[in-house]
Amino acid sequence: MRLPQAGDAFVHVPDGTFTLADDGDGDNAMEHGDIKTRGWLTTEKLNSYRQIVHSSTFDWEGGFKRWQGRILSEHGRRFLIGGGDGTPIGKITTHQIVKGAGLYGIGHIYHDNPPLLKRALLDGTLNAWSIGFTVMEDGFKYDKKKDILNITKGQMREVSLVYLGANDESFVEIIHSLRTYRRLNPDNYCYIIKGGVTYLVNLEGEVHNAS
Repeated sequence: MRLPQAGDAFVHVPDGTFTLADDGDGDNAMEHGDIKTRGWLTTEKLNSYRQIVHSSTFDWEGGFKRWQGRILSEHGRRFLIGGGDGTPIGKITTHQIVKGAGLYGIGHIYHDNPPLLKRALLDGTLNAWSIGFTVMEDGFKYDKKKDILNITKGQMREVSLVYLGANDESFVEIIHSLRTYRRLNPDNYCYIIKGGVTYLVNLEGEVHNAS
């Protein structure tokens, strides 16, 4: 077993955020230095606007017609981090409607975004998803007794990376897969510091305590 040596590349990963296999979404974004992400874009839990966006909201032929997977910064607001001028900062490459739960997505944030945006994302200070969508005329029902707006049919326009989302469960998770770090060395291994312990990990999923 090759132990860490002076000059080796190390990957520092917070507890619980790295996986031992590729997520299988088929994109090669990480080879270009993009930041790969995943998480619940929205869930069926009551949000801060007293709305419930049901999983059926986008489950129709035109639900994703205008989206194209675009990720914006703070819904395009110019005065917040990253410029937010409406130019996409990334793309959701895979999404799945989970009935009774919400909308889950995997994607990447472009490597050539402003350094401050990337640092905030990696540090976890910018860590929430928020969806931007249009509600169809027949796509909502107001529950007057509970003061809740149930949204059942809409058209997705964009997903935004935000510092504070309306849905408490829509957090951004950074994916650290073994394939992500293939480029670090010619021997197809990497070092991961997790919980203060250094592990040597190879592409076959074998994890060894190297500290």
